[in-house]
Amino acid sequence: MTGLDSYRTGTSGVTSLPELATIIRLMRENISKLEVDAQESLSLARSKASSDPRLTMLVNQFERSLESVSDGLISWADLMDFYVEARNFYDSVQTASLSSGSIVGRIRTDEQVHGLVIKALDTWKADLATKEYLKSTLTPSNIRNAVTILLTYLDENYRNSLAAHFSNPRAVLEAVNEAMNFLRTSLLVAADPSLEERVRQIMTSESSYQELESIVREVATTAGQSITYGKVSAGLSRFAGESDPEIFARFIRRRWEETEMVGSFSKMHSDIFTELDLVSKPDEVEKVFLRGLISPSGSKSFDIKLKGIPAVWFKDDVSSAKANFTFAETISNFFQNYVTAWNAAPFGTYYFNTVFVAIVTTFAEIIFAAMAAFAFAKMEFFGKNLIFTLFLATMMVPGEVLLVPNYITLTALGWIDSYYALIVPWVVSVFAIFLLRQHFMTIPNELYDAAMIDGLTKWRFLWTVMVPLSKPAVITGALLKFVGSWNSFLWVLIVTKSPEIRTLPVGLQNFSSATGSDYHLLMAAATFSVIPVVILFLLTQKYFIAGIARSGLK
Repeated sequence: MTGLDSYRTGTSGVTSLPELATIIRLMRENISKLEVDAQESLSLARSKASSDPRLTMLVNQFERSLESVSDGLISWADLMDFYVEARNFYDSVQTASLSSGSIVGRIRTDEQVHGLVIKALDTWKADLATKEYLKSTLTPSNIRNAVTILLTYLDENYRNSLAAHFSNPRAVLEAVNEAMNFLRTSLLVAADPSLEERVRQIMTSESSYQELESIVREVATTAGQSITYGKVSAGLSRFAGESDPEIFARFIRRRWEETEMVGSFSKMHSDIFTELDLVSKPDEVEKVFLRGLISPSGSKSFDIKLKGIPAVWFKDDVSSAKANFTFAETISNFFQNYVTAWNAAPFGTYYFNTVFVAIVTTFAEIIFAAMAAFAFAKMEFFGKNLIFTLFLATMMVPGEVLLVPNYITLTALGWIDSYYALIVPWVVSVFAIFLLRQHFMTIPNELYDAAMIDGLTKWRFLWTVMVPLSKPAVITGALLKFVGSWNSFLWVLIVTKSPEIRTLPVGLQNFSSATGSDYHLLMAAATFSVIPVVILFLLTQKYFIAGIARSGLK
């Protein structure tokens, strides 16, 4: 359109009112010109098509197209006129101003937050047992995870209560949690305050299982979630039939109350954690929150609560923020990620599990590999070379292919989520057998013959002569196995469920979630996870190099 090319982007990020007024004027001028040109074109077209019905039909279609274009442009011009009126009104009533243009506040330390949370528990609406548990459990080092600690406590008590009535309390808990999540999500989609109030009344009264099922169905229908409701209802009905439906209804109502409790505690915890201790502020400012502070990742935003002034009047103001640190705070912040990362998960347990599993699997592998390598290197038996070839052929089988068979076997043995699952499948390594066998073959057979003449058993000759002479190869195999076990992730993730059994690589996933990753904490945790392996390699690198050189591997 004529004259509008220079207004495609405006002179700033937001088009100014004078620019917008010019754009509206030019749009209406162009619309008027378009209407005049359209009438001339239509008059000419009608005169040419008056004797041809087909051309007349095309002219009528062309006329409707021109009307739609004109109507669309007029609607845009009217919308911009409305914006100008609203903006002028907004500017005319925006008369209040702050008594000061700056706010200075301090971020609370974990110690301060801990003290305030403990104090706030006295007025929090919850049972006394839960309050006392939180007071005895929460510390400055775990206060960031207070909501998770509360959830774990409630889940454990809930499962213990379910165990008295159901054979599989974990499955019941999952079904009830799914139903609660579905109900709350459907209420948000339905956006019906009266329906939400009815749900609260039913959940807080002595309602029957049929009443609970009916209100959930009604909410699902209102929210258009009838298909998903069928799956949720089937899960609940299965467990309602296993026990008394009224007992199951009490458990459902209890879970609703617990989710309400967690929601109120989460808000209280978030407000205390993110509120700044204000040093100076305008009189009109009541509180300031730095939202997103609990989670180190993600965006941060300031939430300012004003007194007597609608916050919307400051919507168009440009604000800025700056953080100042003392030298001591800078040094402390440099190492804080390591402290935070260590306290964010039970890394002490992860470390113990990793070291224990790595050491046991390493020693077991060396014992089995040394015996097999000695047999292949120094003993003579039928089919020795064929069997050794078959051993080597198994190295061509990808490890991922064995995941499902191994998992099925361990499930049949009842070893899932135990140290057996982490150790037993990995105590034999064909590569370690090959490595030691190659080294054993470099040891003269005369030593073996002399030992046999002197009356040494094969077992004693292996551990008193062969293994000491093959120390570089043994240490190389042990080092490779230790590092492999230390870094094992996929298998541990598959066969473990509880944090008490998991190892460091799986523990690092605590810093990743569907909403993002805390990369600074992840890197800090990865650093102190890899340090032991680096130290071990530095101490054993000469044996590692010698073992590779003498084994004949390239």
